[in-house]
Amino acid sequence: MVEQRIENPRVAGSIPALGTIFLLARRCSAFASVPLISAADFPKGARTIALMSNFLLRDPDCVLIHIPKTGGSSIRHGLWSSRYDGPSFGDIPDGWNPYFKFAFVRHPLDRLVSAWADFGQLRGADLSIERFLDIVMDESVIFDERRKTLPERIRHHTIAQTHPFNCLSHADYVGHYETYLDDLRVIMDRVSMTPNEIPRMRQTEHGGWTAHLQGDLLRRAISYFDQDFELLGYARP
Repeated sequence: MVEQRIENPRVAGSIPALGTIFLLARRCSAFASVPLISAADFPKGARTIALMSNFLLRDPDCVLIHIPKTGGSSIRHGLWSSRYDGPSFGDIPDGWNPYFKFAFVRHPLDRLVSAWADFGQLRGADLSIERFLDIVMDESVIFDERRKTLPERIRHHTIAQTHPFNCLSHADYVGHYETYLDDLRVIMDRVSMTPNEIPRMRQTEHGGWTAHLQGDLLRRAISYFDQDFELLGYARP
C-alpha cells in the first residue's frame, strides 16, 4: 500500500494516504440485516436509482472508490463517459487490486449539507435539514446494496467517509473536493488521460454548511462525523 502524504492547504495539515490513515479494518465487510424504518412520511417519486460504491473504470483502467457527494459522478459519467464495471458494494474485488485506486474526500459538514441539497433539489425530497440529520444518524436504517427507501438512500449517501463500507483505506491516492481540479489532474496524469474538458455534474446550490448548521444541530453533526474530522484532517468548527 502506498505511503504518501497528500497536502491540502484548506484542511488542518496533511493526511497520510493510506496504510496509516485509518484505525479501520483493511477488508471491507458485509453488514448484517437491521430493522427498517417507515418511509410513509416521504413523497412518492422521491426514490432514485443511484449506484455508488466502487467501480472499475475502463479505458484507461483504474478503480474509483466513489464516496457519495465528493465529485464521483463527474468522473464516472463525465470523464469516463460511463465506461466502467461494477459497482462493487463494500469491498474491492481481488481482480481489481492490481489497478491504481483513487478516491475523493470532502469537509464532513459541507458534504452533509450538499447531500441534503441534492435530495431536495434533484430528488424531490421535501425535508428540513433537522429531519435529514435525524435520518443520517439513525443507525437502524440500512445503507448498503439492499437500500430501497428514501431513508436508506439518504444513509447510503451520508455514512462517514471513513466507514469501512466506503473502502477508503484501499485507495492509492486520496484527492480533496476542496482542490478537486488540481487533484483530478494528478489522477489524470497517473493514468495517462488527457480530457478535452473536465465536466461537473450533480451540483447544487446551498450556500455552504455555515448557512444551515448552527447551535445544537451543528454540535450533533460534528459529533456524528467525529471520525471523519479526526482521520481526514479537517478542522472541527
